[in-house]
Amino acid sequence: MGVIDNTPLGSFTYQKQTGTNHYNVAVHLLKVTKVAGKFPEKGIRKTQWFLLKDAVCDAAQPGLRTLSSRLETVGV
Repeated sequence: MGVIDNTPLGSFTYQKQTGTNHYNVAVHLLKVTKVAGKFPEKGIRKTQWFLLKDAVCDAAQPGLRTLSSRLETVGV
């Protein structure tokens, strides 16, 4: 839970390895104010906090890595 920035940080497109669909993703910054203990996908999704430098390296999508690396230069 938190406050979402109305202006997108950026966007990227990707395709899942198991399909032919292309997905357009708009990325917004979220200032986290509370982490929910329960949520609908809790049994499916894994949550983990990363240092920004590690998130940049570990992001699965190249477009997300690019956007994340921008955060390093603006000091978020």
